[in-house]
Amino acid sequence: LDATTRKSQKPAAIEVVNIIFNFLFLFEVIFKWVALGVKHYFTSEDWAWNVLDFLIVVLAMAEFIVTLAEQSQSGSSLQQISFFRMLRVARVGRGLRVLRAVRFLVPLRLLLLSIANALKALV
Repeated sequence: LDATTRKSQKPAAIEVVNIIFNFLFLFEVIFKWVALGVKHYFTSEDWAWNVLDFLIVVLAMAEFIVTLAEQSQSGSSLQQISFFRMLRVARVGRGLRVLRAVRFLVPLRLLLLSIANALKALV
């Protein structure tokens, strides 16, 4: 294996942990739907966080399905590969889950909001 191939491959343990967390987050969304009801899930006070969670879970599950499809196909077209790569880039949104904790840390939240407003002013 050359250096670029080795860098693009993840260790099996990381893949397993990733799959476990994806399904835990999926169960979290399902449990919230059962507890709150689907309508209230999307209209409650925390609707924005719930929508973010839902989108992250949908993207994670889509990536899981795409990965399974990639592994089952030996040859795929260039167009499919670029779509899969774009889907993987969308995973960056998963990092936004960390922002949920920010609302509980008022000083840190104020600092981050100040930085965000300063960046808006620059753009």
